[in-house]
Amino acid sequence: MKRIKAVSLILAASMVLSLTGCSGRKKAIFEATDSYAQALISGDIDDLADLMEDDDEFEEEIERYMDRYAKNEDLEDLFDYILENTAYEIDKGSAAVSDKKAIIKITFTMPDYMCAYEDLDADDFLDALEDAEDETVTFSQKIEFKLVKDEWKIVDDDFENTLEFYEFYQEISDLGFGKLKPYTCDEIEDMLRDVFDADSSDFDRFSDGSNDSLYYYDNSVTLEYFVFDEDDIDEAAEGFEELYDVFLDEIEDEGFDGNISYDIGDGYGYILFDGSPDSEYGDENIYGGVYWAENTMLIVSTERDSSSSRDDVEAFLNALGYPTP
Repeated sequence: MKRIKAVSLILAASMVLSLTGCSGRKKAIFEATDSYAQALISGDIDDLADLMEDDDEFEEEIERYMDRYAKNEDLEDLFDYILENTAYEIDKGSAAVSDKKAIIKITFTMPDYMCAYEDLDADDFLDALEDAEDETVTFSQKIEFKLVKDEWKIVDDDFENTLEFYEFYQEISDLGFGKLKPYTCDEIEDMLRDVFDADSSDFDRFSDGSNDSLYYYDNSVTLEYFVFDEDDIDEAAEGFEELYDVFLDEIEDEGFDGNISYDIGDGYGYILFDGSPDSEYGDENIYGGVYWAENTMLIVSTERDSSSSRDDVEAFLNALGYPTP
């Protein structure tokens, strides 16, 4: 009888210790998930990287994304408003924890920024968003954890959860607000390698000491990029304004079967087109744009009426953080 009681006590103690260990692991997961949500909302990439299993690759990839889409002075107040009015709820009941792995669900609620947009400038967009404060969107994420050297680290394959949260940066930037970022020819070349897997035989580079140019042609995409001397920014501006006037004159005189949009401001401008010009030069469908950013000018397009060719142009423009047609 005493032996049975002793065995029962041992089993009970073991169960208590097991439950205590599980409770401690869950508490750690709750705290790590809360830290993840707070770091996302604060935009602290260093803190986010510390929570990730692949911290170095994560930091490099997310900082590149933020450089392209989040660092726009004209949109700074709008972005701040969205983050400051984003809330989250951790579904503690969804937590599944083992010795080495865990998963938990978190739900974010943020302002419905696209609901408020109607071809507005950045200031009016912010006012409209504030007026529509009751309009929100929610999305949920399953956060996976892995125990690494006694620390719970987030496993975010291809950083999908992080990029999903920060998707508003790209979506709003693609609407074409504010100035465009100028790039060097070296940076454009690097993006061609990244986006199209191009190598040096796929493009041509020219330089006369002060002006640089780059040309890329493949079976679907045509790209021309020009960097003028920084002391002669007017040359880029004049070149774009001439194209701008010619384009608008041709649209007025000949017409355009499709969608066009254009803007010109202080140090930047763009013309976006998706359709067929009624022109003596032909009526091929064309998808792309002309962009002016300070002392640079880009022309990128495809005349192939296929989704893959359009996707190629869009992928490159997204890499630049430029608006798409």
